[in-house]
Amino acid sequence: MEIGLKLDEIERAYMAMTPRSKELFEESMKITPAGVHHASMIKPWPIERGVVPPFIHEAKGQYMWDADGNKYCDYFNHGVLFLGHAHPAVVKAIQEQAARGGAMMGDHTDLQIRHVKKIISMVPCAEEVRFCNSGTEATMYAIRIARAYTKREKVGKFAGDFHGANDQLYVAVGAPYDKPQSGGIPSDCYKNTIVLTENDVEGLEKAVKQHDFAAIICEFIHGSGEAGMQMDLDFLKALREITEENGVVLIADEVISGFRMAPGGAQEYLGVTPDLTAMGKMIGGGIGGSGGFCGKSEVMEIVNTKVPGRERWEAAITCGTFSGNAISMAAGYAALDTIDEAKGELNRYANRLGDRAREELNEFFEAQKIKAQAIGTGSLVNVQFTEKPIQYVQDLAATDKKAQYRYHLWMATQGIFTLPGCNFYISAVHTEEDIDFLTEKTKEYLKKA
Repeated sequence: MEIGLKLDEIERAYMAMTPRSKELFEESMKITPAGVHHASMIKPWPIERGVVPPFIHEAKGQYMWDADGNKYCDYFNHGVLFLGHAHPAVVKAIQEQAARGGAMMGDHTDLQIRHVKKIISMVPCAEEVRFCNSGTEATMYAIRIARAYTKREKVGKFAGDFHGANDQLYVAVGAPYDKPQSGGIPSDCYKNTIVLTENDVEGLEKAVKQHDFAAIICEFIHGSGEAGMQMDLDFLKALREITEENGVVLIADEVISGFRMAPGGAQEYLGVTPDLTAMGKMIGGGIGGSGGFCGKSEVMEIVNTKVPGRERWEAAITCGTFSGNAISMAAGYAALDTIDEAKGELNRYANRLGDRAREELNEFFEAQKIKAQAIGTGSLVNVQFTEKPIQYVQDLAATDKKAQYRYHLWMATQGIFTLPGCNFYISAVHTEEDIDFLTEKTKEYLKKA
């Protein structure tokens, strides 16, 4: 028996409620490759059957409205908006800075200093901070810094982890794990990227002995396609110990987990401090052109091009027109200050909602003998349709992708939006009633099987 309603019934219902989105998508297809500006946003959609992603017209709090006027409780938002859409403090900061001079007021502003101090006060590893334009840039620069600091070339990453679309790390994100995830990436770009297996201490020790690593990059708590899966804590502690013993820079990718799991991110939540951290999304309050990296002064110092006797090409150069732009500095500070002033309560609240959603869903799956499970950590929830226990990222290959897609699309017809991968990014503005609605609609859908 298939899980849930028949696919054609769900698709007809969805298409009936989104005619304007379809019109906009068809218009966009004529002038934009695949009609979208983010490859992951179109990959799962069967556009050949006329099922297209909704075009969003307005958003506020935990809700968004599409071009057809449909209202959705938003559990997606790229994992960016821990404070929800159009948070009053963030909107106020943007409006004031726009009136004051906009994004570009010259090379330097006092807003940068204020924002850096806020990040240093919150993130355990942060002794120095520099801004860039995105999470992808942040991981790219973190790798460059580690290589310049150690004077080594090899970088370790774990199979299944997504660290942005830069050529050296956009490999082994999904099966097949021995290939890049895009055309146009020459093998020379990732020949120094070594793919590791998570939660395998013996394999890690062997790899570190075999390769002269500059850095190992990882997500302490996965935030992308495997939302919320936590690296085994004993393994993470072993990783920290092994990297320290061998002079390998440990880089935490906290683009999604940063400021979400705790005010200081996953490193505060789990009590393991990396050498460098790549940040994005919330660092700019959800504004585009926002990214950054921070870390221990000893490592970050290699970015400084003004050290006496250091040639410019010996430093790790980081730059970008909109790096540290005034709008993202104002919005980012407002967002982080809101989180910081709550002294962790916003994070604990969202984590409690996530814990509750997982517990109730799993109790239902077990009672009804449904081959599904809700996984994740804290405010990051993910629904997988498989009876195989999900312990490692590679286990996600066992899930029934068609069942995930049907579930996601039916939930959209009921006013709940996430992506076909069924990641639910719970925010600090979601409510107990929102979780009631999420669990009730999931049960309603699965009872129709």
